[in-house]
Amino acid sequence: MNRILFWFYITAIMLTTSCDHHGNEQTKPPSPTILAVSRLSGYELNITWQNPESEQIEGVELSRKVGEEPWNDHYQNFPSGTASFSDSVELIPGRIVAFRLRAFTADDTSEFSEICAYIDTTCRPTEVRGRQIDGEKLLICWRDNSIGEEFFAIDKKIGNRDWTLTYKIVDANRTELVDPAGSRLDSVAYRISAVAGISTSPSSPVVVLKLSTRLNLDNLYFGSANSFEVLTWNIENFPKRNNAT
Repeated sequence: MNRILFWFYITAIMLTTSCDHHGNEQTKPPSPTILAVSRLSGYELNITWQNPESEQIEGVELSRKVGEEPWNDHYQNFPSGTASFSDSVELIPGRIVAFRLRAFTADDTSEFSEICAYIDTTCRPTEVRGRQIDGEKLLICWRDNSIGEEFFAIDKKIGNRDWTLTYKIVDANRTELVDPAGSRLDSVAYRISAVAGISTSPSSPVVVLKLSTRLNLDNLYFGSANSFEVLTWNIENFPKRNNAT
């Protein structure tokens, strides 16, 4: 009987400890929702956001990233209820200014909101060009006109189909994509945008390509210092002279 009571007390203590542990677990405070970043003048941006609905929130903290500088995660603090801020910053053409927010309580902070950025029209990628580099793949290149993008979003369209938005993502500062055409009969179109969080630049001009059944030496591509792509070719596709490639 004593042994049964002993195990009963041990089990009760373990259950109580477990309940206390789970009861003391704290969830992160909810995050603010950043709504927009708009230009007021050549030296001023306006940031607006929606505050989380929680009585425990004491305020929000604004982070800022200018161009390729690191994030300043303690840039500005605002008391609970504040929902906008006008920021003084020199707006240089092509340089992206990004913001994100997090809420704080007396003893914790929320996760960061999504990033929202000021991206002017000069950030639009240009000089888009492409060529076939083997029997199935295309090389797309462009000029990077933005400073501080997170990545480039590549949209693709085959024939008369709808555009596939953000078909591929290319890392910041890279300016080429090797991609299977996806069709031997239809034309293939590409366009590129610079992206920072939920903000995007205007799309680049569209480049339209179509696979050819024959290649020449101009199609040869051995990769670049940025891509380190290594590709192979079927030599039967290249023009011959006296049966020699």
